[in-house]
Amino acid sequence: AFTNWGLALRLQGSRGTCSVFTMAGALEYALALDQQHGTVLSIEFLNWASNEATTNLQDGGFFSDLWAGFAAYGICPETDMPYRHDYNPKLRPDENALQRAKKLAKAHLKLHWIKTWDVRTGLTGAQLLEIKRVLSQRWPVCTGMRWPRNERWQGGILGMAPPERVFDGHSVLLVGYLD
Repeated sequence: AFTNWGLALRLQGSRGTCSVFTMAGALEYALALDQQHGTVLSIEFLNWASNEATTNLQDGGFFSDLWAGFAAYGICPETDMPYRHDYNPKLRPDENALQRAKKLAKAHLKLHWIKTWDVRTGLTGAQLLEIKRVLSQRWPVCTGMRWPRNERWQGGILGMAPPERVFDGHSVLLVGYLD
């Protein structure tokens, strides 16, 4: 779907912006479903908007903060505020970017929480069913996943770790599933 809409997969580099990429990807996906064409959105703008809305000055953020930024300021196309290799807390969008972001904010998208982040708890069966229900309706799902202190990969699959062996999480966008 991303390829068909002209939305290339992008890399966050060494910045801690996985949640920003995940949220922007979800917005790109949801907007493309509605408009039947893709618009590459600005990770940098969403990061700025989140910080403005929450008075945070850190790079990256939680889904709730990113949504607050989107709700307050919208999001502009990537061409208006490209992603940078390094984080600059003083970087601000120009007036053109702010105006285009306001237009995209009028898409009437809504946030639907399935589970709040808690590194100590996994998904319940009901929460997994809700994720599958949302995905089957062709809506994207932003996920925060436990990330182990010591990665163990087997056959391209990351091994699970108990809560005491994770340092935090990593955000990933889901747009489909196979049972």
